[in-house]
Amino acid sequence: MLDLEVSTATLTALFSEFEDAVFITDTNRKFVYVNEAGERMFGYPGDEIIGQDPGFLYASEDDYNKVGSWRVKARELNASDRLRMKGKRKNGEIFIVDGTSGPMRNERGEIAAFVYVLRDMSWRRNLEREKASAHEQLEVALESLSEGFAYFDADDRLILCNQRYKEIYPKSAPAMVQGAHFRDILRYGLERGEYNTGGLSDEEWLDARLAAHQNPKPHPVEQELDCGRWLLINERRTKDGGIAGVRTDITAMKQAEARLKQAELRLRILNDSLPCYIAELARDRTYRTINELGASWLGRTRAELIGRKASDFMSENFLKTVLPYYEAACAGEVQRFIARLPYPDGVTRDVDLCYTPDFNAEGQVEAIFVFATDVTHLKTVERVLQGLYRIASSRQLDARQKIGAVLKLGVDAFDLQNGLVAAIEGNVHKIDHAFGSSEQFRPGETRELNTTYCRKVVETGKPVTVEFGGYNDFSLHMNYEDLGRESYIGAPLVVDGETYGTLCFCSASPRAKPFSDTDKEILRLLSDWIAHEIGRDRDFRQLQEAQAELQRLATTDDLTGVLNRREFIRQADKELARTRHLGRPLTAAVLDVDHFKQINDTLGHAAGDYALKDIARALSGELGTDGLLGRIGGEEFCAVLPNRSLEEAAEVAERLRKAVMTCHLPESDVCAALSISIGVAKALESDSCIAGAMSRADTALYQAKRQGRNRVIVANSENVETLLKPLPVKNMNWGE
Repeated sequence: MLDLEVSTATLTALFSEFEDAVFITDTNRKFVYVNEAGERMFGYPGDEIIGQDPGFLYASEDDYNKVGSWRVKARELNASDRLRMKGKRKNGEIFIVDGTSGPMRNERGEIAAFVYVLRDMSWRRNLEREKASAHEQLEVALESLSEGFAYFDADDRLILCNQRYKEIYPKSAPAMVQGAHFRDILRYGLERGEYNTGGLSDEEWLDARLAAHQNPKPHPVEQELDCGRWLLINERRTKDGGIAGVRTDITAMKQAEARLKQAELRLRILNDSLPCYIAELARDRTYRTINELGASWLGRTRAELIGRKASDFMSENFLKTVLPYYEAACAGEVQRFIARLPYPDGVTRDVDLCYTPDFNAEGQVEAIFVFATDVTHLKTVERVLQGLYRIASSRQLDARQKIGAVLKLGVDAFDLQNGLVAAIEGNVHKIDHAFGSSEQFRPGETRELNTTYCRKVVETGKPVTVEFGGYNDFSLHMNYEDLGRESYIGAPLVVDGETYGTLCFCSASPRAKPFSDTDKEILRLLSDWIAHEIGRDRDFRQLQEAQAELQRLATTDDLTGVLNRREFIRQADKELARTRHLGRPLTAAVLDVDHFKQINDTLGHAAGDYALKDIARALSGELGTDGLLGRIGGEEFCAVLPNRSLEEAAEVAERLRKAVMTCHLPESDVCAALSISIGVAKALESDSCIAGAMSRADTALYQAKRQGRNRVIVANSENVETLLKPLPVKNMNWGE
């Protein structure tokens, strides 16, 4: 018993890690050992196996007896054998077991036990079943394919093909039998018009097709059948040297491609016909597509742009303006904005830009569609209208400044260097207003009309535009080289229905783009405005002159030209208030022509009028700006002398008296000279107006008359009746 235990322990150490099941029975056919693999194989724990007869592990009694017979034979012949039997698991499952067995002998050479090494062979049966099932499933799968499938062996003979393969090649189908050579199948169909040889002979096409078949390419190739259908052929050489091929009918796809190409062509024609910039850019700003107009804005052809980055062509200022919007579009947001941008073709445009993100299947932005519409004409009109409104509503600008501001509007609108307003009189072209960077044009300069571009404007009475004088009949102009003007736009100025002159804008360099109808409309708008401003300024000046004349008529004496009584009193009162505010004196002098009635009665009123005008001239000349002078009655004048004392005023009055004595009547023997009498009085603090001083001066005047005329009498400031000494006069007087 101890020997058996030692033997069992040793076998456990040997067989416990075996993947195969190991069973040991004693000579009485009782289990004495089973490893873990044996327990797992039959599903019994070891304690339910050890000591038991193995019969319960056999699925059939015949297998049990067969093994028992072998034991007897092995005992006699000392032999081992391979076993094939059906086992029975604890759960009742029947399975196939393969194994080997042999006797174990003790030290005396006697059989002490039998060992069985068993392997579960149910996997092989499962494998065979799976193989059969797989074959069946393969056939079903091949028949369910929408593509045609065929397999040719290493000798290029047909092993199998599905029904779809035969349907794809209906004229070749009768030749598609197992073992048929690929060449024979091809030739059979070729003879019956199955294939489109593309202009090759049958043999040439057959050789080319066989070469492609024997050396399959890593990518599919297309094949056109004679009926117009298209196939996609995908062939691969297998490990056993055969060729497996798949045929896919791509007729619908080819038709769709043709329609797509046609649609793309139409779309391209449409894009090229649209008056806007259309492009598709990758996230890194690489051009994928662009229409012809967009390419022209960049000064390149379409081929020169595709695959290149926008930053290769755009200026730093351009990129600085648009990049924030582009990056926002790359983040998935549609961006629309209006900007004024300098394009590589040399034109600065106002553009309405839209950046639209293009999302892939994963929802990520992979490209940006760019749509840009040139709205320069609209924005220019808008800027011009806004500018005209600001100019027209300004109360700080005079007419000349307003016209200069309008010229600047035109220079900016047309992107030219200079703006001019010229008056035309006969063949004389005179610059009235000028604005711009060139000093060649200055207000007041004149030249002959036929030496200017404006001549054509005057001749036609219509706007004239020139983008490049060198490519125009302007290059034949006699002063083309001297003028140095390559671009020009001008229109007539019509003021109050008559041609006044021209409005024009010009530059020394050619214009990058042609003048548009909008440009001509803007020019018309500017010319109408300037013509209106010229007419308005002319009317304003005439109105000012009329107002000045009315003012003169209302404030001056129409005979003598000095202030009339009303205006004199008004200004004298004003002067009195001023001097009183400053604390300074003011005096009044009343002057009367001596013996004036005798002049009128003797020589007539014409002589009297002449005398008054000549006396007024002499008084005004002598008084100058030292005071006010007015005619306050028929032959009576009054002078107001601010900032002068009575003594100073008396001296001025004496100079006035002497000045009048230089006046003479024309062709008169009646007198040698004219004379006046003068009364002088000071304005008092109690005087509320100039009338008080005039009244006192008038009293002094009467005193001068009584004392013999042609003299100055100064009134006492305190008592009008008390007079200062009269000034002696030796001149001849009327009535003496």
